[in-house]
Amino acid sequence: MSSTQSPLLWIPCKATEDVQVATAVSSLISSSYGEDPKKYSSSLHSLARARSDAVKGATGSDTTTRDLLFKWFHILEMLEVRFPEVRVPFTWKDAFTGKSISQYSLAYEKAGVIFNTAAVLSSIAAATPRLGGVGGSSGDGTKRAYTALRQAAGFFTYISDNFLHAPSTDMSRALLKWMVPLLLTQANEVFLEKTLVGKSSAGLIAKLAQGVASGYTALAEESKDWRDKDVIDKTWVMLLTAKARHFSSLAHYYKAQADATAGNHGHGLVRLTLAETLSKEAVKLSNGFSACHPASSGPSASAATTFGYSTPAASAYTMPSDAGPSLVALVSSHLALVSEKRAQAVKDNDLIYHDILPSESTLPPIDKTAPAAAISIAEVYATPEVQRVIGPDLFAKLVPLGVHERASLYSEEKAKLARAEAEKCDLAEGERVATLDAMGLPASLEKFRAAVSGKGNWESLVDPPSEVMTWAEEEINGGPARGADPLGPGSRGVQEAFTKIRPLRQAAQQDLQAATTSLDEESRLCEKARVKIGHQFKQDPSGSIPRVKEMRSELRNNRDALKQAEDNDGRIEQRWNEVRQDVELLGRGREAIEGAFAEAVSRTDTSTGAPSATSLLDVSEEDERRSTEDLTQLKRSVEALDAALVKLSKVKRERDTVLSELREKLQTDDIGHLLILNHRGGSNQAAQEAALFRQELEKFRPWLTRLNQAISAQHHLLSEISSLWSTINSSAQGKRITQEWGSKSRGKERLTQRLRAARDGNAEVRAALGKGLQFYEELGQIARGLKASARQWSEERSREREGMEREAEWEGRLGSNGGTGGGAGGLNGLEKSMDGMPAASPYGGGPPPAPLPQRQSSGNYGQAPSGPGPGAYGLPPHQYQQPHSQPPNPYSSPYSSNTSSSSIPSALPPPPPRPDQNRYPYGAQHAPLTTGYPAPPSAQQHQHQYQSAPPPSPSVHQSYGSTSSYGGPGGYTPAPPTAPPRAPYGAYGTPAPAPAPSHTSSGYAGPPPPPAPYGGQASHQHYQGQQGHGQQQQPYPGYAGAPPPPPPSNQQWRGY
Repeated sequence: MSSTQSPLLWIPCKATEDVQVATAVSSLISSSYGEDPKKYSSSLHSLARARSDAVKGATGSDTTTRDLLFKWFHILEMLEVRFPEVRVPFTWKDAFTGKSISQYSLAYEKAGVIFNTAAVLSSIAAATPRLGGVGGSSGDGTKRAYTALRQAAGFFTYISDNFLHAPSTDMSRALLKWMVPLLLTQANEVFLEKTLVGKSSAGLIAKLAQGVASGYTALAEESKDWRDKDVIDKTWVMLLTAKARHFSSLAHYYKAQADATAGNHGHGLVRLTLAETLSKEAVKLSNGFSACHPASSGPSASAATTFGYSTPAASAYTMPSDAGPSLVALVSSHLALVSEKRAQAVKDNDLIYHDILPSESTLPPIDKTAPAAAISIAEVYATPEVQRVIGPDLFAKLVPLGVHERASLYSEEKAKLARAEAEKCDLAEGERVATLDAMGLPASLEKFRAAVSGKGNWESLVDPPSEVMTWAEEEINGGPARGADPLGPGSRGVQEAFTKIRPLRQAAQQDLQAATTSLDEESRLCEKARVKIGHQFKQDPSGSIPRVKEMRSELRNNRDALKQAEDNDGRIEQRWNEVRQDVELLGRGREAIEGAFAEAVSRTDTSTGAPSATSLLDVSEEDERRSTEDLTQLKRSVEALDAALVKLSKVKRERDTVLSELREKLQTDDIGHLLILNHRGGSNQAAQEAALFRQELEKFRPWLTRLNQAISAQHHLLSEISSLWSTINSSAQGKRITQEWGSKSRGKERLTQRLRAARDGNAEVRAALGKGLQFYEELGQIARGLKASARQWSEERSREREGMEREAEWEGRLGSNGGTGGGAGGLNGLEKSMDGMPAASPYGGGPPPAPLPQRQSSGNYGQAPSGPGPGAYGLPPHQYQQPHSQPPNPYSSPYSSNTSSSSIPSALPPPPPRPDQNRYPYGAQHAPLTTGYPAPPSAQQHQHQYQSAPPPSPSVHQSYGSTSSYGGPGGYTPAPPTAPPRAPYGAYGTPAPAPAPSHTSSGYAGPPPPPAPYGGQASHQHYQGQQGHGQQQQPYPGYAGAPPPPPPSNQQWRGY
């Protein structure tokens, strides 16, 4: 369809003259109500202003004009209620003929306002953009236009139904009955436009188009009479006729598409031919309309001045300015489309289908539909939008006191009526509930229904309860958590969870045990090295280190948690074994559950003492006949009781519905306007009020009658139910059925309770296993971290001990070489040991290196003992304290005066570095850990710990450059000793005082001999042999001599 919007007609408005309504109302306030009109001066001013605004309208805004008319009509309604005797000459002009007519009735004023409201609504619909563009989207514009046209039709319908003797032509019934279909047909046209832009079927569009075409065809025929009477202009007739042809062509076009889809290509081709013919006629009529429209664009030349317009030309204008070109474009585009489709259809039929073409008269008529219906004035004023527009009542306070009193009396009468009926219904309901509860109905009737049915005695018991099927559905869909837990569906998921937990628990146990073993082994090796090296072993005991304490505390806590979790696993597994079979039953579906219930019901309940079934051999024919008759009688009684219960339920619903309707009617009933209208005073005022009350309350009589009938019917039904129930229970078959039913019901209940416990247990197990999996995964991560941390800690401590042992061995070697020959002999042996060194020494000439300074730890194990070595008395090393004294001079010895400096080598190389010294030198910062334990102290902390160690000689220290074997680059530079140190202690004796050092040009007077070990001297070979055999050797307390020379490059050290 073309995107051009079809032009719509709108109805012209009536014109009126100013009227002094406020003056007349002011007089009535004083005369009828006896109040001072000055109190209502604001309301009177608003009254006059409301009419003036409504009749003049808002220039350029039809929506504002409509709202003002809505408000004025509401004010007129209220004036008619309070001041029915108002007499003011209202003058209105005919919208089509322009004739002025005056009347003193408020009804005439209301009719004129309603007419103009409908006219403004039709103008809004015609001016609203419906196919997009300025002013709104396609959907909103179509909806506004469609609604406005239907509302306008409803307003005109109200005038036609309520004003029988119209004083003017525009409000005559004949013209109104022509304008209402015109507005509804245009509304159907708007609806069709919306359907064309959508995705509706061709058949539906053909029906809608046929409905519009039929409407315009009828309107075009009737419009000729009004044109002849000079009421409407000929352009209206031309527009209606052109639209009738156009929409007829449109209906045949879409019907042809529907026929082609259904395979009726011959019918489709004939309809396309007919559509093309009608479209050509529409084009011809639209061209004539377009040619006449600019010259005469109004309904009649006599309608000179109408409502809302200032000039005769503007007042006569009742269609869009581009109505002619729009209509021509619309029908021309449709003609081009139809011609193209017809040519293609002819070609297809000639080459492909070869269908016979029927005549146009034999074509079946097209069904038509017209969805648009008028919206009544009551519906319009009931909308929230209109309620906001009309505002409050201007004279709401203007109510006589007598009216208030009578309204209160009437409300009390309604309340009495409602209370009386509610009390009767409450008594009836109490009687019904008490009677049925006493008999246990309707639940107790189930066993008798099952017994007398021909499908089996206990089918209702075999059916699983709804809650059991709900549990089964939950289990099939993944358990009570419905797949939200990490377990798989059904019992298989639980078993898989148990299978996953066991290796996780074992792995965590192994990791925790491995971490504990690492710490224990490290502690053992530490103490072993302490015994082996003695006071030279400066490593803190493992048990006193916070880091180790924290690791052991975490290991202990995690082992306890693991033990508790293992116990909990056992309880969970025990709980699962208790409910596993029932859970699997729930997961097998309805058939398995029904079988379980059938089995439970079929079991004999021996606890009830029910008698066993009578043998068939003992039953006589008379007994069998009597049993059959009893069962037949029981069946009739059960059926009658069922029917009575159904009737009783219907009676209850009817009674409740009627009472609810009565209360609603009483609450919404308002006779205030009647009281105001009947407020005339006089001697018979009370009698009139009583008669009015009886008359108004009488309208509730139908509800009262229905309530009484429902209560009476209930009484009869309850009596019948009691009699039938007594008959059923007193019969022999009834007693047998009651006893057997009770036994089997208990079996069903036991199974239901067992499945409920299984469902709850399954939920508990799944929840516990989900938490257990998460617990073991987290515990495994913690255990692995503790294992790695303990291993890393052990490796660090091992490297540190190895360095200490190498240092002690170097000092032992030095002491062994210096004390073997004594004096010059020892020096000769040292020279011989250095003969094997390479000629090019990295140190060249100069003084020998300083001895390793003693590191001081935070514990007592790092202090030098003041007495015999710890191994001499078997006491732990921490009991010996280092006395506060000056550090000893390593080059001062009681034997220094007997040794010639010329026999001492000019320089001694340092001991070879450890493999890991370049990466983590002793005294430097340890590599950081990735666990949660505290990191070891930094390099600054280590340096602070070593401040109390004896510094080397400045000359010796300078011979090593700026590199310190303890602190790395940039080590400390201590001051030289200021007092002669105390010589190392000898074997069990008091150490002799050391003489003053004698420095030579080479930097020292000569190396002192090593002190004797505990109980005698030990050779270097003896130390090596013991160390090589893995035996513990008492460490030397310290050496004052220089280290021996390094071995040749091809020599392997065996004692490290």
